[in-house]
Amino acid sequence: MKSAESFTVADAYAWVLEGRYDAYFDIKLSFKQAVKDKDGAYHKYADKLTWIPYKGIETYPLIHRNKANQKFVKAYNKAVKELKKDGTLAKLSKKYFGEDVFNYVTK
Repeated sequence: MKSAESFTVADAYAWVLEGRYDAYFDIKLSFKQAVKDKDGAYHKYADKLTWIPYKGIETYPLIHRNKANQKFVKAYNKAVKELKKDGTLAKLSKKYFGEDVFNYVTK
C-alpha cells in the first residue's frame, strides 16, 4: 500500500472508479453520506463502490507527561476503563455510529 500526496475525497473516489487505485480508506459515515444516501455526490456509483470494515490499531490520547498531569492521567485511565466495563462506550458508539466501533480495534 502506498500513500498518495494530498488530494480531495472527490479525487479519491474518482481514482478508484478509474482504476488508478484499488482502494480508498474512508470513514463509514462519510461513505454512507457520499455514496449510499440518494442525495450523495457519488450515489450514482453506489453499484461500483463498496465499504468494507477494517481493523483499527488501538491508540491512546497524547497527554503531556509531567508532574502536573499525573493526577489527571490516572483519573482519565480509570474513567475510560469503567466506561468500557459498564458498556457505556459501546452504547455511545452505537448511538453515534450505528454500531460498536470498538469491535474493529485489534488487541
